[in-house]
Amino acid sequence: MANERVLETESSLKDTQILQGLIVKRSSIKGRITKFKNYLINIKTKDSLLPIDLTELNLKLGKFMTLSNEFDDLQSQIEILNSNMLSEEIDERDNIEQSFITNIALAQNIIQKLQPNTRFDECNQNLNSINLSAAPTLIEISNPTTNNKETVRALLDCGSQSSFVSKSLQTKLSLPSTSLHNNIVNIIGIGNNISNMLV
Repeated sequence: MANERVLETESSLKDTQILQGLIVKRSSIKGRITKFKNYLINIKTKDSLLPIDLTELNLKLGKFMTLSNEFDDLQSQIEILNSNMLSEEIDERDNIEQSFITNIALAQNIIQKLQPNTRFDECNQNLNSINLSAAPTLIEISNPTTNNKETVRALLDCGSQSSFVSKSLQTKLSLPSTSLHNNIVNIIGIGNNISNMLV
């Protein structure tokens, strides 16, 4: 009997030590939730994100979602070892899970809201070193006559002071023409080369 009691005591002490270790890990997770929340608050104040900011946000969100799964496993172990306080542990689980859900939703909302602007922000960031081979891209526009969406190829140049469309796109979108009575428009290209265009 004495040996059994010693074994029970040792087992109980071991479980207590394991539980304490798990609770410390849970505290660390709660700290990381707060850190991610503060990061999102800072990001949310920006009007737009640079591509590198968006990439960083996506990576952090991925790690945060992985952390959510780690918490689920950790909390399950705590609830088993601390079954005499199961009600309190379930409340703690609910509170922490809600923090995860709220911050994941906020991060996804920020990405959805700001992602469409990133290509233009990248252009602004690289104004002095535009890689023309990478500039052409497909964009979605709205036909002003039918309101249908059209996918067209565009050359995005944030340094441009004028916008041009091809004759075929003008016809496709039924855009009206306005005569400028043979006005000359100066087009300044790479190396400040000037070309004159009759419009």
